[in-house]
Amino acid sequence: MITLLDLTPLSIIRAILSLETVYVLTGVVLWIFAAMTFADRGNPRRFGSGCFWFTLGLIFIGGGLMPYWLTGLLVLLMVALDGAGRVARGRYDETTDADHLREADRLRNKIFIPVLMIPLVTFGVALAFRYSGLDPTQGALVGLGFGGIVAMAIGLLLTGGRARAMMDEGRRINDAMGAVNILPQLLGSLGVIFTASKVGDLIAHGGKQKENDENLDHELPRGVWIKTERM
Repeated sequence: MITLLDLTPLSIIRAILSLETVYVLTGVVLWIFAAMTFADRGNPRRFGSGCFWFTLGLIFIGGGLMPYWLTGLLVLLMVALDGAGRVARGRYDETTDADHLREADRLRNKIFIPVLMIPLVTFGVALAFRYSGLDPTQGALVGLGFGGIVAMAIGLLLTGGRARAMMDEGRRINDAMGAVNILPQLLGSLGVIFTASKVGDLIAHGGKQKENDENLDHELPRGVWIKTERM
């Protein structure tokens, strides 16, 4: 258990710049999407859709604390909600084409600044992790998460938009993707199952056995092979 005496500036920085923090922030955003979905009366299946995004957010926030079997049950719950057709798109306050053209003419190439900040922050954090003796791969993932936050902040400053509108657009894109969002969890679960059942070892053993049989066929004379086969 961590006490106040264990908290140092370095430990706080490491806790903030961690992959777990990125997961928690992702879960918070998904919970915001869930709350907006529950309140969306234009969505005919708002309860099922809201439960879907709330469950996914719960997995991101509490995945490091929950037992594996509980996480698996939550993933199955999400699969059941989507399979039953309880996840649907809602109603969004989308801007018109005229608004798009007007904003594009006003911002011009400045609109690319938020997009470019994501790889820059990702690369910078990865380098910082590498020169600090930490895992640069994890640093890249952490940088990707914080790069998204920086991009959102700069986007709001450039456009003068509202955070509500930004979240609404994010929810629209998220709903358009739908159940594809849980594909990493499903693939991860499938990988765990394959590892536990030693599928990789079985495939490797089968390939090695076939290679040995082919080498044996090449080494034996043809007459001996035919004789052995008939026996």
